[in-house]
Amino acid sequence: MRFFILLIVSVTLGSCANLSRFQTGQTIGKGNVSIGANVSGYGVTNEELFNVPFFPFLAVHGSYGVYDNLDLGLSVSSGGNAQVFGKFQFVGDQASFFSMAVEPGMSLQYSGNSVFDVTRAHLGLPFSLHFTPKSSIFFEPKLIGQIVESDANTYFSGISGGYEKKFQTISLTIGGSYFGISDQDIQITDQSLFQIGLGITKVF
Repeated sequence: MRFFILLIVSVTLGSCANLSRFQTGQTIGKGNVSIGANVSGYGVTNEELFNVPFFPFLAVHGSYGVYDNLDLGLSVSSGGNAQVFGKFQFVGDQASFFSMAVEPGMSLQYSGNSVFDVTRAHLGLPFSLHFTPKSSIFFEPKLIGQIVESDANTYFSGISGGYEKKFQTISLTIGGSYFGISDQDIQITDQSLFQIGLGITKVF
């Protein structure tokens, strides 16, 4: 069991920037560009909560508003993880009280041998409540499928949440994530991932 925990840690090292970017359900609007960064930490737990080290990492991300309700973007992390994603807002607009979007994505991780050591498919459903134009809370249920060269594939399912505060064109966020882990047979294990962090994003 201890070996399995260490294996999951090594495979996911640096990857958890893509558990969540701590985002609302709103897109940025047609023709706009956003650039942001997250400083976070993550760990792996089992029945003995937080019994393994806490790993810090940095992630940067950028998005372009193709349409008012569609963004395309890229995220990279200090752990050698790169993700491309699209975000389609299908409920509300940039001024709505309630917003919801769907965000599919694909990521690759470099872990010393090949860019294709680890490949992941992401499907998130970020939604948010905007109490004022500058203050909101957000949540993001998400599924992640992880394919590794050793065929020890794993699946992550969980939710992220947090708070966003806007200052004109700059947004600050604080959030956390908690994900369960299933093995290659889609059997739920006693391991899970957690992430906490801070983010900043500027829209041009």
